[in-house]
Amino acid sequence: ATGTRMGVFGAAQAVAAGLAGLVATGMLDLSRMILPDAAAYGVVFTLEAALFLVAAIVAARVMQAPQMNDATLVPGE
Repeated sequence: ATGTRMGVFGAAQAVAAGLAGLVATGMLDLSRMILPDAAAYGVVFTLEAALFLVAAIVAARVMQAPQMNDATLVPGE
């Protein structure tokens, strides 16, 4: 079961990374249509940074969730 779980986790990361690259590239192309290149990159990077902070806050809240009584659970499960 552990190998399957890690395989699914790796696949989820790969899909997320690919989708993020595709979406960021599309956003950059759209931004460059209405803004100068430097401003377009700045807008996309700032949005990505904000999303990273949101993800960090969500992760911190998950790690502070009340612990279950099952001793076999580890962070990340």
